[in-house]
Amino acid sequence: MITLTRLNGATFALNDQMVERVEANPDTVVVLADGKKFIVAESVDEVVEQIRQSRADVSLRSSMIEVVEEPGPELRLIKGRKSESSSADDGDGAGVEGFDAEALDGRDIDDHRTDEYTAKEGGSWTQ
Repeated sequence: MITLTRLNGATFALNDQMVERVEANPDTVVVLADGKKFIVAESVDEVVEQIRQSRADVSLRSSMIEVVEEPGPELRLIKGRKSESSSADDGDGAGVEGFDAEALDGRDIDDHRTDEYTAKEGGSWTQ
């Protein structure tokens, strides 16, 4: 934002990103991208310098932003296998019928194939 002065002495802030051009007719006219015009007391050079300073300030401040990358949770691959019990559902609706979960811990994924099972709506599995 830049601060400009109307000819009657009132000051106002203007989004410098909206300025399309600045003209001297002989008064300084600031024309915005949407066609609005403001007649201001500052010279063309003063308006242009304020825009430069505003954009330089934004650039400087953005380069000072510190990005902190915090590690997320560790993820493990869990593979289902056919269970001895008829259901592993604990009543919360999140269980998988007929399966136990097992962490692979580096073992070959083909040790316990589950390709023959298909997901059904509601979180259960069918053969």
